[in-house]
Amino acid sequence: MGRDGVGGLAQTALALEVSVTPKPGSVDRCHDFPDTGFEHFLASAVAVGPAVEGAASGKLSLGEAVLMGVRSFTGAQSGGNTHFGALTLLVPLATGFPGTGFGGASRAVEEAGVEDSVLYVRALREAGVGGLGERASLDVYSEGVEEEIRGRGLRFSELMETSRGDDVARELVDGFPRTRGASRFLSEQLEDRGFNEAAVNTFVKVAAKGDSFIRKRHGEEAYRRYRERFGEVADSGFDAEFVRELDREMNYAGVNPGSSADILGAAIFVNLLEGWRP
Repeated sequence: MGRDGVGGLAQTALALEVSVTPKPGSVDRCHDFPDTGFEHFLASAVAVGPAVEGAASGKLSLGEAVLMGVRSFTGAQSGGNTHFGALTLLVPLATGFPGTGFGGASRAVEEAGVEDSVLYVRALREAGVGGLGERASLDVYSEGVEEEIRGRGLRFSELMETSRGDDVARELVDGFPRTRGASRFLSEQLEDRGFNEAAVNTFVKVAAKGDSFIRKRHGEEAYRRYRERFGEVADSGFDAEFVRELDREMNYAGVNPGSSADILGAAIFVNLLEGWRP
């Protein structure tokens, strides 16, 4: 497809992603978090459209689009950080995927410069994200971090490389491998299943490879446990009762596979860019 209307497809992708249920441990149309609910994600999904459209049209650089998107979604709802990770994936996909596929999206990451790094870190702080990850060599909340980035000449891909322990950052550095796999699996599932079932199965498939958000929030033991639990559900053939059981378990424990939700949103976006419609 062309680049017109890409922002609207991003809105559709994120609205569909949060609607998928049951999505174990995540906000969906049947489950809210204490401070962030379904309505917050819907409002946020609508709000980021113009920023993604600006990236697709070339009017906004990668850093400008992410910062605009963060300001838009934080201003549109009161539920906090709803879509920072998803936005980080969608902006380069919107910039490079139409016409040239994942190679174009990777080029958008590679071509993003030092000022994109500066704006990205600014967006990260404004979204209230905890940081770049355990391996990052930068303290994004330190005074003078933006000048440090400029002084080091740290391009965006290099900034992402410093935090590749984060699933979203690693997607950008490595050429979107999990997004590629998830979008392909979703497309296959959609051939003989309705959207919700296909998307639930895709989410389980993604989370079975591990989720860095769980590791960051709950530690290595929880990371391994829930990677295995998702793997068991996938191995069962995505048995619906097993999915519901895992959803109840994770909701009770307060464990959220947020990076997997971001990748699912990106996979839905890719399918929309390739012409699929719900």
